Amino acid sequence: MINDNLSKLSQLLDEKLEGVEKRLDQRLGKRLDEKLEGVERRLGKKVEDEVRLAEHRLDESISTKIETPFLTYRNKIMTRLDGIAGSLKKNQEEDAAHQLQHENLSDLPELVEKLEDLHPDGQHPRQSP
Repeated sequence: MINDNLSKLSQLLDEKLEGVEKRLDQRLGKRLDEKLEGVERRLGKKVEDEVRLAEHRLDESISTKIETPFLTYRNKIMTRLDGIAGSLKKNQEEDAAHQLQHENLSDLPELVEKLEDLHPDGQHPRQSP
């Protein structure tokens, strides 16, 4: 009989312990989930911050290693192109002036004819006193 009572008591204790274990597992599981979510949020924020910092560093690196030399190169090219454009403009102005001289020369035969009409034999006409 003592053995039966001990057996029943052992079985009852086992059942109670199983119930306690389940409740503890549930509570601990819930707490662990909450803690893990907190850790994930904090880690996620830290990762985001690190990514932003890495992007910023990369932007700065690109700026100093690529953009600065490119801008220097572009400025040199633009300066040279400005010089070329100035030379072209000067040449166009000279060509226009030269063309104008030719246009004036085309009127020359008419002017000579008018002068010859006014000055026959290459002299001013004589007027009688």
